[in-house]
Amino acid sequence: MPNLPQSAKADSPVRLWERSRDGGKLTAWLVLPNFAAGLALGAVSRYCRDFVTGPIHYEAIGELAAKILVALLTVPLCFLFGFRRPIAVFQICTASLWAGALAGWTAVHKTFWMDAIVVNVAGAFITMATGSVLMWLLSRFFFSKSPPN
Repeated sequence: MPNLPQSAKADSPVRLWERSRDGGKLTAWLVLPNFAAGLALGAVSRYCRDFVTGPIHYEAIGELAAKILVALLTVPLCFLFGFRRPIAVFQICTASLWAGALAGWTAVHKTFWMDAIVVNVAGAFITMATGSVLMWLLSRFFFSKSPPN
């Protein structure tokens, strides 16, 4: 490990980067597919919106269900890849998923729409919070580093 100044505390971003297994390349392999999945989901959802009539937007419900499924699939990957901070990696992946969905939706819509922005930001925070609680519970009971008694 290179010599770092004493001011670099144990959990500073510099120390986390130096202690990561591969300098963040493995994290990118989770973040980029999440963003791409969100981009595709958002674009397909907005494209299908013109074909759905009525008060219920089934395409939006399908997009939400798909985003929840992608987030749930990300949870075990954050543990199995051996990240030092799996909850932080999950939150970054979830934020990229929802940002990709907003980008895809906006690209097809061809303009920003405040409702889409608010829904995606709220959805990202709700998914990050519930996923973090789920990951904390899993880390306590299933993915603990010490063997059970």
